[in-house]
Amino acid sequence: MRHILILLAINFILAGCTQQEKLTILNFDVSYEKVFCGRDFSVNVYINNNFDREVENLYIGFETIDILNFKGVKKCGNGKIVNYGCLINKLEPGDESEVTFLLSFPGQYCIPGEVPRANPKLIISYDFDGQTKVNIPIYGEGRKSKKDTTVDMTEGPIKVDVSVPTQGVDSNQIFFMDVSIFDSGEENIIKKDDLSIKLQNLQVYSEEGETDCDFEINPDNTLSLKKDFPVGVNKKLRCLLKADEIKKDGFVYGLILIDYKYNYKMSHHLTITPSND
Repeated sequence: MRHILILLAINFILAGCTQQEKLTILNFDVSYEKVFCGRDFSVNVYINNNFDREVENLYIGFETIDILNFKGVKKCGNGKIVNYGCLINKLEPGDESEVTFLLSFPGQYCIPGEVPRANPKLIISYDFDGQTKVNIPIYGEGRKSKKDTTVDMTEGPIKVDVSVPTQGVDSNQIFFMDVSIFDSGEENIIKKDDLSIKLQNLQVYSEEGETDCDFEINPDNTLSLKKDFPVGVNKKLRCLLKADEIKKDGFVYGLILIDYKYNYKMSHHLTITPSND
């Protein structure tokens, strides 16, 4: 039996630093039986959730099967069969599941003296959500003591980081907020309506009605994406903000709260060659 171990190692950026670490969300062990021309064979996918949060709407299936014949899904764990795959509603931390597909290698491609090969494409996707919370100190005139800006981010395959002044800003100060969205490598999309930014004690800076902001500015002082955003490695969005006016010697925190969700998708190509035995 052929085994291929796929570890989904997800890079993420730690809050407040540039060091990169590895985060494994799911382990996949893909195996298939010895393949013979004109006969059925099974492909087994074993899934384990190594993360400390549940994974929802987990889909494991074939996007393409190349020259193979797809015979069906033999086993779908605790999920349901959908088209060429299996949809698992929820996989709790530490839980495992197994999906088994039945395929066949068409005999007409097995020509003496030639080595036929099939390259089906396996898709794994799941829903995930996250939040990034930034507390930035705002100082009134004459305030001496300083505090550090804090950034808390949800761990996951996509990370949303925020860069603002690290020791806060003064009352009425204008500054840039840079939002960086990191992916583990594959191209994924955050839908237009699936990311929102709430501001407290902060406003988008406007001069004579003109703003410098890559986000849609909503009447309730929230920001959202202008369109679906393709996530790549370190893609950045920027917005010019202004701190609220704070009384002399006063101090408050400005809040930047980013809530987002996405369907994370990765692919894996198999190479299947029938045996001559």
